[in-house]
This record gives sequence, C-alpha cells and structure tokens, in this order.
Amino acid sequence: MQNNTNNSLVKKVRDLLKHNLFAILWMVFLAFVMLLPLPTPTQQMENYLLDKLIHAISYGILTFFWAYGLFRQRDFILLRNYALPVAATISFLYSILLEVGQSVVPYRSFEIWDVLANLLGIIFAYLIMRRLIAEAKQKTQKALL
Repeated sequence: MQNNTNNSLVKKVRDLLKHNLFAILWMVFLAFVMLLPLPTPTQQMENYLLDKLIHAISYGILTFFWAYGLFRQRDFILLRNYALPVAATISFLYSILLEVGQSVVPYRSFEIWDVLANLLGIIFAYLIMRRLIAEAKQKTQKALL
C-alpha cells in the first residue's frame, strides 16, 4: 500500500512539473541572464527605462507561466485554487533572490528599482491572468449547464 501511495505522489509531482516546465525553464533563463558577470562596467544597460521595462516584462512572463501551469494541473487542488497568488509569490521571491545574487556578481548590484519594476510586471500579469481565469471558469460553468 505504501508503494502505491509513493508512486501516486511521484506521478502527481511529475505532472505538476510537466505543467510548469515553461516557468522552470524561464527561471533558469532569467538566472543565466541576470547573474551573468559583465566584463566591464560600461556594458551595463545605458537606457535606464528600457532596463526597467525588460525587468517588468520578464517577471510578468514568469508570473504568467507559473499561473497558467498551476491552474492547468489537476492533482494539487489547493495550488490550482490559489494559482495566481502562488504564482505571484514565487515570481516575487525569485526576483528578490536574483537581485541579491547580483550583488556578488562583478559589475552588477542589487537595485531596489529593479525589484519594483519586477513587482509591476508581476502585478500586471496577475491582473491579466485573473481576468483570463475568471473567463475560463465562466465558460466551464456554462458548459456544465
């Protein structure tokens, strides 16, 4: 009996990872790009607003991937029901982790404005996904009637 329970849990976790593969790959990509040492200080982003826009878009995409994957999976009902807050929390904590990580990388540094730009992207994605999920739930309810 114990073996069936373990196999069932492994299958559920594998399914969860499968649904969130894009989010995980995007996290790896972000870590690679944001923790890559710059050879010289002159290679830092010259356009400050463009840098913040890239941060916002990057973390908006991460939030979208997590919310979509968590909402689509069926095994962990609590994660499905709270897909948006969980996705936003994962994305925000990851953004802080990478910013702290940048503080030890040559010619990079922790910037509170980057964290705020990340947060704006997360909030924007949260609002869009909230609307999309609400519409999907409405369609599902109408189909059941």
